[in-house]
Amino acid sequence: MNEQLLILSWLLPLLAAPLAIFNRQWPVSLAAVPALITAFYVPAGTTQQIPWLFLGSQFGLDHIASIFLMFSSVLWFIAGLQAELTMRKEPHWPRFRFFFLLAMAGNFWLIVGQDMVNFYLGFSLMGLSAYALVIHSASSDSLFAGRVYLVMTLFAESALLAGFLFIYSHTGSLAPVAGQLAGIGNWAIGLLILGLGIKAGLIFLHVWLPLAHPAAPVPASAVLSGAMIKVALLGWVRYLPIGQETLLEWGSLLILLGTVSILFAAAAGLVQTNAKAVLAYSSISKMGLMSALVGLAMLAPKHAEAIIMSMIFFAAYHGLAKGALFLGVGIVKTLHSKLTFILLLLPALVLAGAPYTSGSMAKTLIKPAFNQLPAQWPEIFVVILLLSSFATAMLMVRFLVLMKQGLTKQEQPSDQSSIIALPWIGLIALILLMPFVVDRSFSAVIDSWPLAVVLISTFLLLYFRPPWLQALPGSIPAGDLLFPVMKLSILTGLWLQAMINWISQRNETFIFLLKNNFSYPVRQQRYPLESNLSTWRIAGLLITSLVCFLWLLMWLT
Repeated sequence: MNEQLLILSWLLPLLAAPLAIFNRQWPVSLAAVPALITAFYVPAGTTQQIPWLFLGSQFGLDHIASIFLMFSSVLWFIAGLQAELTMRKEPHWPRFRFFFLLAMAGNFWLIVGQDMVNFYLGFSLMGLSAYALVIHSASSDSLFAGRVYLVMTLFAESALLAGFLFIYSHTGSLAPVAGQLAGIGNWAIGLLILGLGIKAGLIFLHVWLPLAHPAAPVPASAVLSGAMIKVALLGWVRYLPIGQETLLEWGSLLILLGTVSILFAAAAGLVQTNAKAVLAYSSISKMGLMSALVGLAMLAPKHAEAIIMSMIFFAAYHGLAKGALFLGVGIVKTLHSKLTFILLLLPALVLAGAPYTSGSMAKTLIKPAFNQLPAQWPEIFVVILLLSSFATAMLMVRFLVLMKQGLTKQEQPSDQSSIIALPWIGLIALILLMPFVVDRSFSAVIDSWPLAVVLISTFLLLYFRPPWLQALPGSIPAGDLLFPVMKLSILTGLWLQAMINWISQRNETFIFLLKNNFSYPVRQQRYPLESNLSTWRIAGLLITSLVCFLWLLMWLT
């Protein structure tokens, strides 16, 4: 029974996706139930081999995968319920259900898939399906965010695939164990950090995240930020030689990028005018801290296990709290209730590390993990943790200020029933009870002093309202570094066009080559064969045939 649950956890949402188009009444949240049961019922260490699937598939749960499946399935279940209650009457609801279930299947698939083929297939299915969730509203902003997201996702998948090929060439196994990963080489490590770093939102690779999360519907934003971006951490832990060898350069790079992500996300998030964009930058900041912890584990193989377990708990509590915050945005705006705004304070305080919450408990798990490290690393990570605490607290305050302003501007409450808030309230209750269920100690109340400093500073700023404060909102657009890069590429294109024009005016041979070899791509001309092949009916049939052929080839191989 346990082995069947491993397969059913991702196969049910995958099979349910086509049915969701035709049956509007079937609850999408039910598709997450097998994964929920698997996470809480199937013991760690359970495996299932399917030799005939792909190149030989292996599914299973270890302690790390169990935790990831646990918080991810809870979040998908709650987000599915929330979507059923708030989006059912929308005209494109069947389309949303279809891609929501596909993304859910991909997320669960890569968690229980213990080999590189199934991890990659789940990663690709989740990433490509989420594109449709990002562009769901079909507004100009969502379509632009979707284009950026799709380009970055395809780039991440390409880097991940190349990294897996390097690992396979070194280990000769599609499901390498920890000992086999030692010595996989810089190319494999660099490609995995690059490909999964895009999904994690590391600095310079993060530009899709603050665009995509605000564009997607609220339930999709909750799982995008709470569950999907966390798979980068799982991929790093599973396929990097952490604990097997000291990776000084790569570990130092991850720590540096993670620290810069914390600082930059705080600066960019504080000047946002969209509450969901602030939450997106908060995710970048927290993922920066978790990435830095992975880097620390790469530097200290002897302490890697303790560091990784503390990072995984961070991922779990952050995923649930961030999901509650995104869902709360929709609830507060829909019900226009002061009570819902008060409830929204709770996950914000949890994320900011308030006393006697999961955020406070996470500090007790992290500090022992690096207190025994050599040289200056303990002192360095105390500073990094302090920076993260300040950044999160400031971003949560900014988020709540924006939500309060939106609540004030809304003239009258919606006629929606308050029953739509029940799944969200259940998630908040789970977040508040989680520390007491796992029976862990909290950090001292005095350790929450960064939150107190931020609250006092915010009160003083709002009371005195200095003139420079009014000019900050909107000074950095969501997507930040993307726009200077786009402007630079446009200027480069104009410069190249000017150079071509200058050369063509002075070189007849260049004119001949330009006309005879480069003119066709510029023209809008299409030959009959190209026009026929580009129609969706023929192109779709060809793509489907190619996919079926590759599937059959892998099966027979």
